[in-house]
Amino acid sequence: MQIFKGRDAQHLERLAAAPSNWRVLNLHYATRAVRDQSGPTQQRFFELPQLNSAIFTKHTLRDHERSMFASAPAVATKILIPLDRTTFAYGAISVFVGERAYEAAMRQWLGLKTAPDIETPKVAADAQLLKRLSDMAAFDPFLLSEMFGDGTLGVSPAYLRVSLIESADIKAFILQELTPLIRMAAGDSVAKVNKFVDAIFGHDIAPAAADFLRSLALPEARWSRIVSAWKAAIRYEAEFAVTKARFAVFLRQLAELNTYGYSERVSRGQVEALTERLRDFARRLFGNVVTGAQGFNSARRAEIIEAGQIGELKTYLQDLPEVVADFAGARALALHTLSYWEYRTRGLEHTWMPADIFCRIASDLFETETQLNAAQQAALGYAVPEFNMRQALAAL
Repeated sequence: MQIFKGRDAQHLERLAAAPSNWRVLNLHYATRAVRDQSGPTQQRFFELPQLNSAIFTKHTLRDHERSMFASAPAVATKILIPLDRTTFAYGAISVFVGERAYEAAMRQWLGLKTAPDIETPKVAADAQLLKRLSDMAAFDPFLLSEMFGDGTLGVSPAYLRVSLIESADIKAFILQELTPLIRMAAGDSVAKVNKFVDAIFGHDIAPAAADFLRSLALPEARWSRIVSAWKAAIRYEAEFAVTKARFAVFLRQLAELNTYGYSERVSRGQVEALTERLRDFARRLFGNVVTGAQGFNSARRAEIIEAGQIGELKTYLQDLPEVVADFAGARALALHTLSYWEYRTRGLEHTWMPADIFCRIASDLFETETQLNAAQQAALGYAVPEFNMRQALAAL
């Protein structure tokens, strides 16, 4: 546990002013947005107001941070709780979920028991929420919706709603990619297409979207998950070119990798074996991302349009939550891997890298793979599917 003040608080103020992303769940920002939209409200993520003003980050542990844990994970969830609930300007408490000081810090600062005892055999909902957030591979909006959308832990739907139509670029992408599919289902007029896009991809499922889902005889109990998955699929596809470009650089750097500075502790043979293992991991990871995207991307939609069968569209949408969940897990591991590699190799020459540094980076990446794959398997209830090498190479 740490307390950040001064210059650290200034950095936290900037972080608090930015919306959430795959690595950061900014409830400070989200809570303010919910209140701006709804006014004073009882809607909440956590029961404790301090946690509704907190920031959560997925953080790959550095060597000096591992000693804070009895058994350190590769990726930990850090909680940043402002000392003043309205602002981070005065500093914040920082604690990792699961570190040695975690239980004591939660009791001291929030009065929250995070572990059962004789007097309290069942932990509070907030403690369960913290555990689930810690277990997640990333704070992707779709994964959050899948984890908390059933309402069992009391997370208000307002925190899980996503709209894509405020972004002109994303809306243009939706119209470009989905117009043929929408016309097949909803008619040819431009007005109908625009109305449909707004109805499906806004914050809530509007009447036109409900009529469409009902016409396909999709179970109403699954509408929320289907629409959430459809929004996620669009976001993932819009971002895929950037991810693919980052992978191309990563794979090229690994192909060109040379190391130096061998010793009895870090032998040439060990480093060469580790290098080949990392190259194989990178190809496999990219392959999983490519294969996962093929379940919902433009090529899959083209097949539906060519078939011209509404039943094909129904099947596509009905299966979409599970298809997108598979992809989201592979994407989370990919983003962790690419970001960590880029961060740790910044300023280093990949054609002449110190062997000990390379070994540390590779070890961290393998630990991350093990941890996140286990988390994904637990969330899905089955093993993460493997990739097709031919399809992966074609995607490059």
